[in-house]
Amino acid sequence: MIIAIILALISIGFLVLAIKGNKMEPAVKTKKLVNGIRILLLISPLIAAAIFAVLFCTVLTGRLVERSSHALIVFCLWAYGTAFYVNVLKFFKSRLMIFINLIGMIVSVAFAILLTPLDRYCELMFDSLHEMTYVLGGAMFVIWYISILIFGKKKE
Repeated sequence: MIIAIILALISIGFLVLAIKGNKMEPAVKTKKLVNGIRILLLISPLIAAAIFAVLFCTVLTGRLVERSSHALIVFCLWAYGTAFYVNVLKFFKSRLMIFINLIGMIVSVAFAILLTPLDRYCELMFDSLHEMTYVLGGAMFVIWYISILIFGKKKE
């Protein structure tokens, strides 16, 4: 349950940083790189959905509920880690933004690595939340996508 709270805090923290970053001027030097990664981030859910659909229909047939919620949560954590990294590149002149985004990136990637083995994910999250992990993963995804779409585009 504590992990679910931490994941919700990562999402809310990213949204707050996206709103705050929207008011700041991004670095001109990294504009081209940031835009490229941003476009890749926007299409990555479609690529991941296609890959996981094939995997779930062919190789990963058992424990579908656990595997699909696991894929959603871990994908969101890697997406948050990448988006925090983009913010580090985008606002490298602001030490406070670099520090906060580095912390967010480290926490997101650490939890993605921690939850990557399916058995550990089931033990730490799925056994206590069951199908509510879909709600958590969906909320994380929606907050991430809104933050990238609405607040990531302005001033770039």
